[in-house]
Amino acid sequence: MDVEWDPEKATANLRTHGVDFADAVGVFEDVHALSREDPQAHGKQRFVAVGMAFLGRCSPSSIPTAGTASASFRRAERPGASEPHMSASDNDMEMQEEYDFSDARRGPIIPPASGKTRITIRLDSDILEWFRAQVHRQGGGNYQTLINRALRAYIECDRVPLEEMLRRVIREELQRTH
Repeated sequence: MDVEWDPEKATANLRTHGVDFADAVGVFEDVHALSREDPQAHGKQRFVAVGMAFLGRCSPSSIPTAGTASASFRRAERPGASEPHMSASDNDMEMQEEYDFSDARRGPIIPPASGKTRITIRLDSDILEWFRAQVHRQGGGNYQTLINRALRAYIECDRVPLEEMLRRVIREELQRTH
């Protein structure tokens, strides 16, 4: 799944809410997510959802249905907890403190591609940060897709030493992003 976002919005969201868009896009594929139309969308088709992001954190989200995502992602907090808003020029002000999810739809907002299996894996922080940086350089995307491509390339070229193959994959990804 490829998701695009406004880099300035992503930076502001990380600074204000402590949630990186590169991690939070996992909410879109969460089979247990709850989503509903945003009653405060004011003429725009927009949804709010609660689901698990890639790092296993529950993330409330405000999601547009088309175009470059100006989505907002927040960390789930205990009831009554407050956090600062982003700038008034940012559509983040539309998110409410609470939403009624009694009529919400359960399931992924964007179903994952067939043949994909969700797993939990531990990676070195610097490796994850490198892949996360790649999707930010692209202005969106999914670092799990990049990790999957790197692993697939290794399997297809298993006679090539791992270091040589990783260098090739990294060079190819860098060329795609420039």
